[in-house]
Amino acid sequence: MKIEITQLGGELVSRFFKRLNDIGNDFTPLMTDIAGTLDDEKEQNFAEQGRPPWTPLAKSTLKRRPDRADGIILQDSGWLKSTITTNVGKTFAEIGSNAAYARICSPYD
Repeated sequence: MKIEITQLGGELVSRFFKRLNDIGNDFTPLMTDIAGTLDDEKEQNFAEQGRPPWTPLAKSTLKRRPDRADGIILQDSGWLKSTITTNVGKTFAEIGSNAAYARICSPYD
């Protein structure tokens, strides 16, 4: 596969297309970078308690669990966050979890 590089919108775009040309049909290096970005976004989501912010803990939860008065969500032990991993291949980058309850914690499903 050969990609012709032309000036489309500056240095950044040209470097991007040159990199695509250099890697040919194996996009693993690019997918690795994308997976790294996905992992960085995961870390930031946990640090900021979601973007947009996760729903605050219910009063009933706080009453039942006074140890949660700090209001930190989904981070009792760090286990859920540790199950969220990335995977890459020649043509894909993905992020996900094998935790059974992870799916119900995501507003995007």
